[in-house]
Amino acid sequence: MTGGPPQYDLQVTQPIDWFLFGKRAANMAREALGVRVSEADYADQVRQRVSRPLIPTSTWPRPSPYVSWPSRTSRTSSVVEAATRKAVEAGGRPQVELNRVRLDS
Repeated sequence: MTGGPPQYDLQVTQPIDWFLFGKRAANMAREALGVRVSEADYADQVRQRVSRPLIPTSTWPRPSPYVSWPSRTSRTSSVVEAATRKAVEAGGRPQVELNRVRLDS
C-alpha cells in the first residue's frame, strides 16, 4: 500500500540533434520544395488541359478543293450548321464555333 495520493509521471522527449545540426530545417525545406513541385505539376496539367483542344483543330488536314464531295456531305454540313446556329442563338455555343462550321462546309 502506498501512503499518499497517486503520482503521475509524464515524460516528453525530443531529439536535440534535430535542432543543433539543422535536420529539422532541412526536412522543412525539403517538404516546402515538395509542395512547390506539386503546385508546378498541377499548373502544368491545367495548362495542358486548356491547350489540348486548340492543338488538334489547327492540325486537321484540310480537304483538297479538287476532291468532289458527295451531296450527302453537303446536306450533313447544312444540318450541322443549322443546329450550331440554333445553339449559338440560344447561348449554348460560342459564335466562333458557328464560324468554324461555316468554314468547314
